[in-house]
Amino acid sequence: MLSNSGGNSQIPQTIENLDHYDNGAIRSASDSAEVKHGVLDWWLKLRDGDPEHPGRIHVLVPEEHFDIKGPNGTHLCLVFPVQGQSVSAATKRGELESRPLPLHLTKKVAHHVALGLSYSHSLRIVHGDLHPANILLGLPMCTGQSLRGVFKFGGAPRMVDVINVDGSAPDKRAPRYVVASVLGQEFNPDVFTGPVAVADWGSCFSARNPPQQIATLGPYIVPEFNSQAHINEAVDIWMLGCLMFEMLTGRDLFGMKNDPTLKVVNAMMELLGPPPRYLMEDWISYIEDEAMLKVPDRPARPLHDSIWETIRSSHSDSDLSNNDLELIISFIESMLVYEPSQRPKIHEIMRHPFMSCSVQETNPDALLDAQRLDKERSSGKVRGPLHGIPYIVKDNMATYDKMETTAGSWMLMGAKVPRDAFVVSKLREAGAILLGKAALTEWAHMRSSNLSEGYSARGGQVRSPYNFTVNPGGSSSGSAASVASNQCIFSLGTETDGSVIIPAERNALVGIKPTVGLTSRSGVIPETRHQDTVGVLGRTVKDAALALDGIYGIDPRDPMTSQQQGKTPKNGFAQFTAKKDALKNARFGIPWDSFWALNSPDQNLKLLEIVQFLSDEGATIVNGTELEGREVLVNPNGWDWDWRGKLGFPNESEYTVIKVDFYNDIKAYLSELNHTSIRSVEDIIYYNLDSLGSEGGLPGVNSGFLGGQERFHESAATKGIEDDIYNSALRFIQDRSRHGINNFQQAASVAAQAGYPLVTVPAGVNETRTGMPYGLMLMGSAWSEANLIKWASAIEDVIFTYKGERALPKWKDSGRRVLPIIDE
Repeated sequence: MLSNSGGNSQIPQTIENLDHYDNGAIRSASDSAEVKHGVLDWWLKLRDGDPEHPGRIHVLVPEEHFDIKGPNGTHLCLVFPVQGQSVSAATKRGELESRPLPLHLTKKVAHHVALGLSYSHSLRIVHGDLHPANILLGLPMCTGQSLRGVFKFGGAPRMVDVINVDGSAPDKRAPRYVVASVLGQEFNPDVFTGPVAVADWGSCFSARNPPQQIATLGPYIVPEFNSQAHINEAVDIWMLGCLMFEMLTGRDLFGMKNDPTLKVVNAMMELLGPPPRYLMEDWISYIEDEAMLKVPDRPARPLHDSIWETIRSSHSDSDLSNNDLELIISFIESMLVYEPSQRPKIHEIMRHPFMSCSVQETNPDALLDAQRLDKERSSGKVRGPLHGIPYIVKDNMATYDKMETTAGSWMLMGAKVPRDAFVVSKLREAGAILLGKAALTEWAHMRSSNLSEGYSARGGQVRSPYNFTVNPGGSSSGSAASVASNQCIFSLGTETDGSVIIPAERNALVGIKPTVGLTSRSGVIPETRHQDTVGVLGRTVKDAALALDGIYGIDPRDPMTSQQQGKTPKNGFAQFTAKKDALKNARFGIPWDSFWALNSPDQNLKLLEIVQFLSDEGATIVNGTELEGREVLVNPNGWDWDWRGKLGFPNESEYTVIKVDFYNDIKAYLSELNHTSIRSVEDIIYYNLDSLGSEGGLPGVNSGFLGGQERFHESAATKGIEDDIYNSALRFIQDRSRHGINNFQQAASVAAQAGYPLVTVPAGVNETRTGMPYGLMLMGSAWSEANLIKWASAIEDVIFTYKGERALPKWKDSGRRVLPIIDE
């Protein structure tokens, strides 16, 4: 028994035990040869496009096709993979009413639909009939795409009598009943966790050879429906704007489902004003009675206001902040433009802040917080240098407010944290204004060794403002991109191994990764208690140092912070920022063979130019200060947590420690959450398998997580047992790396293993290849942040003196949509 159709414009055929088609959905076409071959041609074109395109999975295409002869002729049958409920059916409340979707589901659907359209538009194929009934939600993994699984999930099939719209009996040749989809009984859209697919391409056409007219559902009629010269991919963009409005409100923007064209275009003019002259002429030509067109004699009511009021009436303030609403309205307004050539292309839609941005969620109380803090300042109360300063935190830091804390995964949506992370509570006390949560590499890069850096199921792909197609650095990708694109003054990130320093370098920022124990990890989603630390990112050393002053301190909930007692300066670290004259008599070592030799020749030439500037200012430069034991601490082929383990030396691998610590530390973190069933690594694994489309629990399914979740499996296999190999590896990575730093200096991965501090300052931009920035990194022994900040600020002054201010974002290749981002 089959359970779903490939679209909604034809009656689905119900086939039992038809060879290997029993787990697919069959859709029949007319017996007309013209229709038959036309439908098949389009489906095959869609099926045979680029299989690596990230939108391919979001276009419902046939897997096979065959003919069936019946009393009414020979019918073409198309075999589709089974999908879940349509958006229309899942939100249906009455014959002409629908429930609004929650924001997180609306964003997911919009993202998947836009990806699907990016795929079809790359083939110059326009869907032409985009509305909620043609958007199919994805089955959860628990069904296994099997009939037994589908029936267990959705219940038994139902017999439904066939009647005409007017209530009369159908033609004798028509079926007396149909078997309704078993999934049609499921009205909770949250259960459909798989990939959303755009279905029913029966009205599609080539943008190179558009039809003379477009006919679709009333509220989705496009302004150019009768203007062949202007019919192209922009049709889908208009319809996507209408779809967004309906998903968020449960209502149609321009009329209702069965409204005639005249009523719809009059509704358009009421909201948008009169159209361009050529569109008006084409409308008159179609309607044939100009007097019926109600051209407004007053300025149209602003579309912004209408959308605002309608969406606001459908969502509470706690569900949708005013900041979220403004973002949504700008997204919808950009698509609902009369002139097709002025609508954004699909790649521009994909990079709208609503769809993919460094800030994953905005704080609905940010403006209220700002007003309250402004009143304090005006009354003479100033809390300190961070009073009124806006910042963003990575989405693995708990905030006890209206925002979520999810590590970029859908599975923790709705989970309630018991309190603010310690570093967040410190910043609130300091008067800083939390603007929102930054997107990140999901689970801070813990889930897989083969993924798109900066990608998460919930946040989408973070992109560096310097180059949209190149690795933005991670896992604190959004923390870096938000500062680099001037959305905030500073941000907080976390580092286990390179996750603050690398994105800071790749976004022309100052990054400070403190000694483990200087900043508390309580309330932070963990990886390993031995290496995790909260760091800061800013545009200048002074900004970053002030942010560090706002978050460090002893926290009873993190015993490691007690080690800083007596080792930190009395009045913070910002007091140590200096000018270039502080470089006189300073001494710097260059571990050339250990690290510099791994750079490109062009990059080293520019870095050596800076080194010469330092020497000119009175610093002593010592070359060849190599890291002792670098052959076992530094991977010559690039960053890899487990490179020693892969060579057969797990007792020399930091990953041996991390995968055991994660098993135990994440269990402890999850145990404090309310309103979630996720309590262990095993629960994480099962959720990702059950949410295959969005979370990519298997290799190769989701282009953002090509490796699936093998690191979670490896962590689960340890059961958190700290055995002899674990203890041996822990001693090795700490003793060897600390000895190397204390005596010779070294780089990010080794400093991470040692738990020692790093500071990076912007040094230049790779102009010839990627346009991406790179940094100059300073490393020291434990609790040496004051000295590192002094030298970093002095070097920053030298660079600004000799080379000018830091390179500004170039937004290179912003028109391209590449996923995964794994190169450069």
